[in-house]
This record gives sequence, structure tokens and C-alpha cells, in this order.
Amino acid sequence: MEDPAVADLGAWRNRGVLVNDDDKQVDNNKPVPDPLGTDHRDASEKSRGDDFVAQWPVHSISEKVNLLEYPLNSLCQKPEARDALINDINNGMSFVNYFGHGSPSCWTD
Repeated sequence: MEDPAVADLGAWRNRGVLVNDDDKQVDNNKPVPDPLGTDHRDASEKSRGDDFVAQWPVHSISEKVNLLEYPLNSLCQKPEARDALINDINNGMSFVNYFGHGSPSCWTD
């Protein structure tokens, strides 16, 4: 158990960020529609709903990183989305929730 005398009890402990994949896959360095047709944004939005806040009322979903809103660069990457997520974490988040394709070492493509 955390010792409250030395614990950082700042506001960051009650904030979270939701991240969701876009609707593209990368094939031969070109974006193509996701063959599964998965809508990660809808799944992510549903997770931020009343159920979460009702179960943990001290938490709030303070940020979202929706990859659909970020442009692809010439390498089929979205560095602005990566930077937004890193900034959110560095500004204090107790949790990050991700919906999308990935592996233990990589999110999205």
C-alpha cells in the first residue's frame, strides 16, 4: 500500500486519456482501408461513458487522442498523434486506454 505521507497525490491521479486507432492499415508503405472495418473510435467513446465515471467517480477522462484526426506523413506515420499522447502522459495521467490494432511493442501501424 502506498504511504500517503510520501505519495504524490496530485490531480494527475484522477485523469486519463483515451487513444484510438484510425481506419487505415499500411500496405507497401501506402494507407489502405482497414480490412476488418473496425470502428475503434466508437469503442473508445463508449469506454469514456457514464459506466466508468460511475464506478470510479474521482476519475475523469481529460484527454483524447483520436488518430482519425491526425494527418499521415510521407512515411505513413502520425507523429503529431504520438506527440499529443506523450504530452498528455507527461502532463500527468494515471491511465491510458487504447482501442485499435497493435502488438506488445507497437500500437497501430
